[in-house]
Amino acid sequence: MSSWKAAASLMLCLASPLAQADIAPASAADMKWFEGRWATVPADVPGMETLAPATADCTHAVTLRQTGASTLMRVSTLRNGEAHTAEFEIKTFAGNYPWWPLDDGPAPVAKRIGDNAFVLARTQMGRADWANALQHIRCPD
Repeated sequence: MSSWKAAASLMLCLASPLAQADIAPASAADMKWFEGRWATVPADVPGMETLAPATADCTHAVTLRQTGASTLMRVSTLRNGEAHTAEFEIKTFAGNYPWWPLDDGPAPVAKRIGDNAFVLARTQMGRADWANALQHIRCPD
């Protein structure tokens, strides 16, 4: 078992039974919503004013593709031009969507912020780093 899965299992064991009952695989509708091409920009930070909003560039979009009932593959292009692929099991918990990596790696969490936008933040010690999140904006077909 990977280290993040062991830590997550320990945290779940220590959590109340009520909290454990709230963690579930993402629904079919949620999985369908996440699929597609997404431009990424830095997310707005509460308490800070965005002076020059970043423009969404769909030429270097991230692609999310459903690979199983509750799994997504995220394909992004690295700065050196190589494709980076990661696969996640998508869960729902307290209005957020934890992305549990199928291989070792970071376990981000997503939050929908509109009909065609969500933010994806890194997590550490069970807390989402919303101040450094990436906003994903759906690209037109």
